Amino acid sequence: MSGLKWEDLKKLTLKEIKSRNIRIDYTGYLTDSNPLKDVYLRISDFELEDSFSIRLSLLLENRFFDRLEISPKEREQFIKRFEKFPKLKVFRSIEEQEYKVVNVIRHSTKILEVKLALYEMESVILEELPYRIRWVWNDIINRFN
Repeated sequence: MSGLKWEDLKKLTLKEIKSRNIRIDYTGYLTDSNPLKDVYLRISDFELEDSFSIRLSLLLENRFFDRLEISPKEREQFIKRFEKFPKLKVFRSIEEQEYKVVNVIRHSTKILEVKLALYEMESVILEELPYRIRWVWNDIINRFN
């Protein structure tokens, strides 16, 4: 990590990290972060684009559905509603983060993958990234109600 301590690295923006060619396991870092663990999301894919947009995949697995305490029928309805979520429409979360749901892939009745794109992320510090993702997730869930 180019001689930086982890605590110093977490204070850098995504643009600074990219400009210094610092390699980070974003997928592992995000999946292990408390903000995403608290909502039982797992990151399966992460890509920081040259435009500082982020493309990532969120996996909703048994732990996520078990926490909701819903019946198999309600789980099926939840998944079907998610599959109908507007694709490619750009939304803005309450915290002004622009995002869109790119795709929803149903791997089974127990695993759902939600592919997202988040925009204008260059000034986001690494430490704040899991919170941004959680804000977007909360906004998506709120749109169901």
